[in-house]
Amino acid sequence: MKSTVQLKVLYGIFVTITSLEESTKYTNYYLSKRSPIVRDVKHMYKVGNQGQRSLPISIIFMVPVKLKETVVWENPDIIVSEEELSNSTTNCTNTGEITNTGEFLEENEAHSVLNCTVMTCLRFVCSIDSLNIQKSINFTITGQVTKDWATQTAHQKVLLQSSAEITYNSDRYQHILEQNQPFTRAQAQTVLKVFIEYNYLPVIIWSSVGGLVLLALISAGLYKVGFFNHQYKYILQLPEGQTVGGEETTMEAQSEQKQTQ
Repeated sequence: MKSTVQLKVLYGIFVTITSLEESTKYTNYYLSKRSPIVRDVKHMYKVGNQGQRSLPISIIFMVPVKLKETVVWENPDIIVSEEELSNSTTNCTNTGEITNTGEFLEENEAHSVLNCTVMTCLRFVCSIDSLNIQKSINFTITGQVTKDWATQTAHQKVLLQSSAEITYNSDRYQHILEQNQPFTRAQAQTVLKVFIEYNYLPVIIWSSVGGLVLLALISAGLYKVGFFNHQYKYILQLPEGQTVGGEETTMEAQSEQKQTQ
């Protein structure tokens, strides 16, 4: 009786995903009503096949959309750029929201991160039926980010973070690198910052009023101690033709001086 042993054959692959510099790095808001409520934000990823074998793969995108019940990322969508691909199709599907119960820590984070550990995320799955050798494809997550997140946190600066992960048939393919997570997972971040716009008009008005009141008090104090009377008597006592501070004595002061004599 013969026994047979079946060996599992795995094909080595080298697929990668990275976030691109063209992603929105920074955006800011003002709390005033005149400031725009939303800003356009995009996160871009590049998927490439650096190996020697074509294969079908899927990419799972996680997009943070809600903080508690507050909408942060409105109407996210994925745009596919596949100019370099031939004889291949890509299909992206929105599989729905995933709600996480993680608590948003206010006190322990210098710069809070808004990601799927503390937010409700929208899950997209993009399938490529065959990623060709030495080819790549770009995915862009688009949408508008509101400033309403500022109502749910005391932080004025946070990081909005999406993520992406490559999946494939592990019964048939194996990544050539054992520690493949840095190559098959990626994140994109956008700094969100809120500025408080101050109204300086009341400060200017009250500063002007305060200055006038202070001037009036100083003048009243000088008058009370006889400062102005002293100066006037001093001018009247000057000899005829003598000047005060380099100026000639006025005719009126001279006539009053003669009358006193």
